[in-house]
Amino acid sequence: MPIEIDVTLPAKLAQRPPVAWFPIDTLAPGQRTVSSGRWFAIPTSGTVERKNNRMQYRGAPVTFGARGPDSWCVLVTDTAARDETKGAYFVAGRDFDETVEVPPETWDQYLESVASADDLREENAAAGRMAPVYWPKSGAAPRLRGFRYRVRQRLEEGQPVWVKVNAGRQATEIRSAQLWRHRGDLTVGERIPSSLAPCSDSDELCPSCQLFGSAEIRDSGVDVREQKSYRGHVCFSDAIAQGNITRREWIPAALRSPKPTAGQFYLDNSSFGTSDRIGSETDAVPRSAWGSQLDQVRSRSISGRKFYWRTSEPIKGEHPRGGAHRFQIEAGKADDAVNLVDPDATFRYTVSFDGIRRDQLGGLLAALAPAIVLGSPDKEIVTSIGGGKPFGFGAVSSTISGLTVEGARHRYLGGHSEDELDVTGFATEFATSIPESGKSEWPMLERVLTLGAVGDNLVRYPQSSSAAAGVNDESESAFEFWQSSRGLGRPATKLVDLPQVQVRDQRIQLDAPKDGV
Repeated sequence: MPIEIDVTLPAKLAQRPPVAWFPIDTLAPGQRTVSSGRWFAIPTSGTVERKNNRMQYRGAPVTFGARGPDSWCVLVTDTAARDETKGAYFVAGRDFDETVEVPPETWDQYLESVASADDLREENAAAGRMAPVYWPKSGAAPRLRGFRYRVRQRLEEGQPVWVKVNAGRQATEIRSAQLWRHRGDLTVGERIPSSLAPCSDSDELCPSCQLFGSAEIRDSGVDVREQKSYRGHVCFSDAIAQGNITRREWIPAALRSPKPTAGQFYLDNSSFGTSDRIGSETDAVPRSAWGSQLDQVRSRSISGRKFYWRTSEPIKGEHPRGGAHRFQIEAGKADDAVNLVDPDATFRYTVSFDGIRRDQLGGLLAALAPAIVLGSPDKEIVTSIGGGKPFGFGAVSSTISGLTVEGARHRYLGGHSEDELDVTGFATEFATSIPESGKSEWPMLERVLTLGAVGDNLVRYPQSSSAAAGVNDESESAFEFWQSSRGLGRPATKLVDLPQVQVRDQRIQLDAPKDGV
């Protein structure tokens, strides 16, 4: 059976707007709370009028009760991304007198959009169907104001959602909130040059896959899968600690899965000027989003390979950027404790290789110890291992302490190998084999691998303005940065992306939102 949803459509008479925004204090005054899906009536003295490009309610608190001809149904959503200086509003709709069909492809799209929602994480999946909503959301005692439906891979009868309807009275999109995830128009594969696509043919491998191997499994027909894999030429032993190692237990700052949908960071927006970056009220999605208005002008490519700045002191300070906040620990939302190894610890391991060319060996040595082909004596070139890289953990310097190379003549005939060179010699052969055009980005790679290229105090998760000002040291989860940098139309904000690697000042400047633009 097809899925059907009752909707209120915006094409109603202007004197009876079907959708309006209600201040939280009119829905949940005093100690009252409001739950998503409840019906209410507004007092005769209340009015719904246009303000800041949307219809808003002005008047006394509303009265909840049974559904009637003039009743509104409220949609309560999460307040985590809202600016506490501007108040909170919840949307409500009325006149749900039309029914539209939800095609299978629309429902599949909805399921895909909620697949990685926080509500579906392991720690939240078993929770009840309603989640508490607080406002104000910070401070010593956040105030409970209501309850929202948790995002699930189903919708319940009576649950309000946003729906986009086409001219044929079919739902083309379902959202749990007005500014919710949506499916972009282009895939990752369509946004990267073909020369950088994953290797799929073992006869045409990139230099990295030729050395370390590749795994490719493709569908060749119904119930048939073809494996096109290539075994690598390199093996790594375990890294063994040298001498006494000091460890300490640490509760790290929470890390979640990457969010490539954040176009501020993942898409190349460099060709767009200021006027293109400012959101408009007519935009269906923020300009940072995949498939936004900017992609209609020209399809944006993936901005590049992701690197994290290398730092040395992620656990120092009153509020270390690499540590969980007190409120996260008390609420049971912190990650599990880990063991940190103190700086200056030394580990030793062996890398074995077989059947590679001399320039490939030079490339392997350069990957293990980049300083042999990058940098100058006054720079500390490092790589990173382990977890917590976004907070600066895991920066290590590598030294190749010994190299033994056997060619075919040495292996089978004995004697001294004429193929043997020192580390620098092999690295030089590798560098010589790379055309100058291929080395054009080495200076950027050198900077991103340099320890302390960006000050430790600047390497952290984007802060809200209140956290940056020290008003609330534990309010980084306010997500004000994401709200203010995505090119939203209500209020108007500008799309702000990451500075280029070679830019010395890596601080990100945000413009204040402009109401009514």
